[in-house]
Amino acid sequence: MKLSTMTGILTAVTLLGLTQVMAETTGDVELLNLVANGYKSNFERIRTLSGAATITTIGNYQDDPTVTVELGADVAFAYDCDRGAKRWNYVYVSAKVTTGDGKTTERPRGSDYQNLVSAMFKDGAFYRYNDYDLKRHENPQQAQIRHAENANVSNFSEDFDPVFFHSNRGLGVDEDIRLYVTHWDDPELNAAVRREGDIVILETNTPQSKAICKYDLAKGCNLVEMELNLFESEAQVDLKFSWEWREAEGVFTVARYTELEETRYVGNPAANTAQTREVVFHDVKVNEPLPESEFTLAALGVKPGDRIVDNRTGVSYVYGAPDSEKEG
Repeated sequence: MKLSTMTGILTAVTLLGLTQVMAETTGDVELLNLVANGYKSNFERIRTLSGAATITTIGNYQDDPTVTVELGADVAFAYDCDRGAKRWNYVYVSAKVTTGDGKTTERPRGSDYQNLVSAMFKDGAFYRYNDYDLKRHENPQQAQIRHAENANVSNFSEDFDPVFFHSNRGLGVDEDIRLYVTHWDDPELNAAVRREGDIVILETNTPQSKAICKYDLAKGCNLVEMELNLFESEAQVDLKFSWEWREAEGVFTVARYTELEETRYVGNPAANTAQTREVVFHDVKVNEPLPESEFTLAALGVKPGDRIVDNRTGVSYVYGAPDSEKEG
């Protein structure tokens, strides 16, 4: 199982298991309401967010577990709640591949290896733009526009929705927790909640999964740790996530995020895989006015001569050319 399948998985695997195990709930459900209300209050105070992040991803994968890949990336991002706009520019800046025989091929930071993968939500539309020759830009590139509801965004590869990191794998913490509150009296829900100082701990179990979530009441009621074990017939998948938070302008925003996924195959340890990802945020500004220029084709990285393909209307044109040259 890849991390790209994990959006909202904690609630999904727990509630889907309701009909498969007789269990009980323990603890004061009002602790969950306390977390949900506190999280929502903090998150709704984030009106704008902008800054940068450095990402390091290391792992081996199922297609060839003997090969280890290490990728470095820099990201610039902007989010404006009132505009309903988000934009990120994801630039690969380094890559290292080590094969099973110990040979390493490296394209280090500062070399000519720089690939740009950027995207934007704005006015109900989704924009995606790639430039795989960023430093030279010798050939025209292409930007695609489609309706926002048709966007295919995965925050586990080159996508970087900044709001995602303030949630439980894409689902708002308040929405996630209120699902547990709704089902708390269900005799088949196996869950327990308790408080240790400022930390509220939620544990859930089904025959297919075990999860532990920790929320910090002193950090905007945000998630600080999550562990998830998935039990499958041929493998066990163990996932660990952690968040560090910083306070600015009376609001907590994420400062550092890490994830680890390990897959262990029954009777076939040579096929085992593991991936780690660390995201370190810096130069973050909270609730400062963002100019309209933050959410334009130019901010996305589009350059004169690139082609714009609008899948909503069937029209395509060259960026920077007169309107009369539009096709469609």
